[in-house]
Amino acid sequence: MIKQISPIRVPFFQSFQGGRTYRKGDPDIAAWKFIRRVGTLDNLQAIAKRYGNQTEGIEVASLRINQAIELHEAAKNTSSLTRPLLLYYSALNLVRSVLLVRFGDMGGLAHGLRYKSDDDLLECSAITQKSGTFSKLLECTLEPSTKNTTTEIFTLKNLIAQIPELRHEYPLAGITESNIAEVHIEAFANAPTVLNYFIPNIDNNQFESNWKELLPWMADRCVHTGDKKLTLKQPLHSAEELQEFCNRNLWRDLWPRNNPIWFDQVNNSETKLLPRVAPYLAGLFILSNVSRYEPEILAPTVSPTNLSYLIESFLDCSERSIPLLVIELLEGPTYFE
Repeated sequence: MIKQISPIRVPFFQSFQGGRTYRKGDPDIAAWKFIRRVGTLDNLQAIAKRYGNQTEGIEVASLRINQAIELHEAAKNTSSLTRPLLLYYSALNLVRSVLLVRFGDMGGLAHGLRYKSDDDLLECSAITQKSGTFSKLLECTLEPSTKNTTTEIFTLKNLIAQIPELRHEYPLAGITESNIAEVHIEAFANAPTVLNYFIPNIDNNQFESNWKELLPWMADRCVHTGDKKLTLKQPLHSAEELQEFCNRNLWRDLWPRNNPIWFDQVNNSETKLLPRVAPYLAGLFILSNVSRYEPEILAPTVSPTNLSYLIESFLDCSERSIPLLVIELLEGPTYFE
């Protein structure tokens, strides 16, 4: 009698982070230099044609990208009193350029948001409008099933809770319900594909009872298999399939790693979940209005306080992440290291 031997579980050793990687001395400088490269008339025309859009507005898009670069340069060596104003208009120009080149319409000249003040900086808010750049961004990047036309109010605290790069600073903002989960992939060539979730303040029992409410987009794809693990109903048997699944269904870490972290959104509050770049843009919109009209609210951010550290971290992350997310919308995932 021949004894049957169980197949060996062979792990995938790839990172599953698909896209181009540029190895440069300073990744931040390299990303902004790539923005300049993308913003040439030749490249923008080629990108617009690739997406089947007209090229009449390419000159406008290129000018806005150049202005975004200059505003970013002007923001250097400024404090949190002034920096938000310059970084917001830099980000706004980049987003408008992307909308124009990829989707053929930048949503007009309105911002698509209205500012609402509060004595507490973290409770200052942005209210969505029916038209404008932010509205167009949501229209173009949200899944059809998640779109709605109701007015939404986002406090700065709400927005920070949707930014994975700031997840370690959530306690400084008093955030107890994160809208972001870390996801670690357990992938073997001849075994089920497992997604290991880490959600702050959600224990194993809570996850088991509520995971379909927390992650409704995964309900049809996965089954719960213990602790905070979801197993895909249909396992993925190649690195290419895993790469496609991750890029389609999860948010990538913007920096390349051998053992990458992926992110998923968590539907655990009444706040509407936003696409990847939107919390940055809306957060900068709020801070730019405070900087312009009510700089006294920013007074605590120029002293060595937790709030000061949080706002500086948000501005630093905005400066690093927005160019990468803009490039991704135009060119696909791209890494700089």
